[in-house]
Amino acid sequence: MTGYGGEKHSVATPQREWIKGPLRNWIRDYVSEGLLVQRTIIDRERFLMDFDAYVNSANLGNSFFVWKVLNLEALFRTTFSKSS
Repeated sequence: MTGYGGEKHSVATPQREWIKGPLRNWIRDYVSEGLLVQRTIIDRERFLMDFDAYVNSANLGNSFFVWKVLNLEALFRTTFSKSS
């Protein structure tokens, strides 16, 4: 084990497999019903079209666009939700 300032080691996570598998419907619902859509910051139909194309592709591809939307949605819900 190295201390701070030591060599960095990357860790692979199965996020792409989760997005394309067990989290697929949750992500669709979370974004579709979210504040980003309600406030027209993102276009629901465009996101779903891009998301469906991503999850239906045979290639694992780059899931970064999904993570950006999920994190922004979480930020908006935490910061701007009616209950806060």
